[in-house]
Amino acid sequence: MDADIVSPLAGKIGLQQPVIIETIEWALNFAVLSDIHRDLADLPSPFEPLVQMYEQGGTFNLDAAGHIEVDTAAIPKGSIEQALARVPLDMDGKSLNALNEG
Repeated sequence: MDADIVSPLAGKIGLQQPVIIETIEWALNFAVLSDIHRDLADLPSPFEPLVQMYEQGGTFNLDAAGHIEVDTAAIPKGSIEQALARVPLDMDGKSLNALNEG
């Protein structure tokens, strides 16, 4: 994705941290690839949880100790094997609202 497209978009939505801008760029690239390569179109977007978090005003940060910081929580990155073993959270509106209220 051309930086001339990503930079104004990132600035417009108010997300200035480089890692967040990178994830927006990756999400846009995945969307373009999904349009071009039909075999990818049936895959769930790996960026949808981040996009939903951004839409709700959330952000994240990566700290020097290798944690992902979301609000006041620090979550270890872990390995690919650990990520694959986790049960995915429901991302429907009702479940997200319940998490936000909790």
